[in-house]
Amino acid sequence: MQTPHGSRPAVSSASRQRGRQRGYSDKPLFFGIFALALAVGILLWWLGQRQANTTSVNTGMTQQASPQGKWQSLLVYPKPKAILEFALTEYQRTESGELISTPLTPANLNGRWRMLFFGFTTCPDICPTTLADLKGLAKTLGPQMPELMFVSVDPERDTPQTLRDYVDFFSPDIRTVSSADITALTTFAAQLGAVFGKVPNEDASSYTMDHSASLYLLDPNGALVGLIRPPHDMKAIAADLRAYLPSQLPPADVSANEGKTP
Repeated sequence: MQTPHGSRPAVSSASRQRGRQRGYSDKPLFFGIFALALAVGILLWWLGQRQANTTSVNTGMTQQASPQGKWQSLLVYPKPKAILEFALTEYQRTESGELISTPLTPANLNGRWRMLFFGFTTCPDICPTTLADLKGLAKTLGPQMPELMFVSVDPERDTPQTLRDYVDFFSPDIRTVSSADITALTTFAAQLGAVFGKVPNEDASSYTMDHSASLYLLDPNGALVGLIRPPHDMKAIAADLRAYLPSQLPPADVSANEGKTP
């Protein structure tokens, strides 16, 4: 049927009724889909937060609860991770100043708590800053401080003399370790979850080193028990180590004091 120009075609009451019915019937479906999507989104967010708060990037590494709640900086394995056989070289300076080298094997890591850090002597910022911070941490913790070991990832430039002179600037108590065998060094680092690699500079005539900057905590059996990722908050690290280490130590041996007069 023709309609006058500018006028609207007539719509029957039945058509209007069907339109209203479709509109009403679509609304519950829309809100149902919206509610479902919102619920799924909230669930995925909660799972992501739970994963981020309890598990690190390394599989099996969890941030276990401390007596005060969660550790501020320390990530702890559920079980100590044994380090398999390796052969590196340690460089020490005798009281007379002579530089000597001795083999470093898993047996040499027994007997006390240790903290390892990977780096190199021409590192522009991370290594000197971390070593300086660890020197301060040692003063804070005193005898409770784990023994420090600096592992060079650049044996090509870090000669025994260079390595020992560099570390002595921060503290002669820090042990220095490396290996001319890059494969052995890489394998050892990988057991701790550390990586490193040579990176050419822009002029291609020299290079720098990329390396993991975490601190690796070894127990008196030489097993990896945890790590501390950067950035390193030394106050938080000190608090964590004070709380964690005593709980891991065996009861004091009182037999040595039996029969002695106070």
